Amino acid sequence: MTPRMALVGANGYGVAHRRAAETLRQEGALRLVGLCDLAPVRDEPDAPVPPEARVFTDYREMLAATRPDLVVVAT
Repeated sequence: MTPRMALVGANGYGVAHRRAAETLRQEGALRLVGLCDLAPVRDEPDAPVPPEARVFTDYREMLAATRPDLVVVAT
């Protein structure tokens, strides 16, 4: 089973976590299913928003909708 990850705080320092998650996603070791931030979440050159990832402004909604196996909090 590939773990499903969600990220609270997808901008700022959270971009570093998105980079690491992207590497793992490309290797097939992780699915990034949810991103949460109050500011708009944009693609970064080495940390894109994967097509399967849903973007939220409320972490509670994200957790309920995506049901991740693990959550990284970068706030």
